[in-house]
Amino acid sequence: MGLLGVAWSNIIVGVAAALLVGGLVRVKDYAYDRYLEYKFPISGEYITTFEDEEDGEEFVATAPATLEQKGRQIEGSTVMPGDDREWILQGEIAEGGYMNGVYYALDPHDQGIGNFFLYVNHDRRMEGLWSGYDEVNEKINSGRYTFTPVLNSYEIKELTTNRIPAVIDIADDQLGRDYLSGETLEESVEEESPYFTKLAVTESGFSEESSIADRLAERFLNRRDPKVKAKMVPTETQTEEIIGFCLGATFDQDQLDSYLNVDRSDLPEGLKHANSIGVVRTVAVRDGFENRGVGTELVKECINEILTRDTEAICAVGWEQDGTVNIGGLMDHFDFSPVGRFDDYWREESREHGYHCGSCGEPPCTCPATLFVRYI
Repeated sequence: MGLLGVAWSNIIVGVAAALLVGGLVRVKDYAYDRYLEYKFPISGEYITTFEDEEDGEEFVATAPATLEQKGRQIEGSTVMPGDDREWILQGEIAEGGYMNGVYYALDPHDQGIGNFFLYVNHDRRMEGLWSGYDEVNEKINSGRYTFTPVLNSYEIKELTTNRIPAVIDIADDQLGRDYLSGETLEESVEEESPYFTKLAVTESGFSEESSIADRLAERFLNRRDPKVKAKMVPTETQTEEIIGFCLGATFDQDQLDSYLNVDRSDLPEGLKHANSIGVVRTVAVRDGFENRGVGTELVKECINEILTRDTEAICAVGWEQDGTVNIGGLMDHFDFSPVGRFDDYWREESREHGYHCGSCGEPPCTCPATLFVRYI
């Protein structure tokens, strides 16, 4: 006896075989998913950069993104700087580290939609292309697209005297030689100073050798006071690397006039009538650590410090090169507004102090600057 003339034993064998094959396929898919997840771990927070267009002008934008991985499947979201438009990301990773997917606006009334293709490098950095319909510009657009993992293995610390040379080293490399003076940094260490400096510091255990920062400090301090050496460089010290810094200050109106290379008639009225003004003066991150959230965290800590000082406004000056303002993305992220663009902003200052612009080289510096302001 059986079903439709087929023996029950044959039916049972057939069903068992189908279940076995199905189970093996599922196990194979599961194992392959775990393999891809192990080989290409994607989950985490990222800083993305992408080429975009605004008012007919091309620019490079920066935005945070969060991705979650389940095997080969990738899901996440990113938020556009300045306007809080949120985008959903959905993709799939394949053997070789190639990821392809789609993006679409979370707001159902936003018709922006498109796709992306990325290659995963060994350090989890991803780079590739995006293309899709740009609702703001009402056209199909495309550009480069990069994802850089946010760095979490560092601490925010205060500047101390023995760390000054390492900060100057970063400033010389990123902002131009002699742009930032040791005297300004020394002043920021003093109590009751209008200046302060926040540091991003990584640490890697203890060593009987002096750290790089301490060896730089030794040379710097011995030029000023040879007696300091024994106090500043211990025989056993925790090795550290300063990977970025942010110099801030709080000024009154007279001090602001001395700081800004701008005629008062060109300042916004709100800034001219603030009794106490915070300044995000300088932010720089060491090579190899850019676009990993370090600058964002440093500016955040700088702003938080300014807010404790009863300020009424905060301003910052951004350096422009090839049509891009170096801190433009950070200012968007922290709700600053551009209030003016000034040609040859550092011309006279660079001549007076003799510093070398990273773009222009020998003084004078002819780079334009953008002034950003945020009111408390």
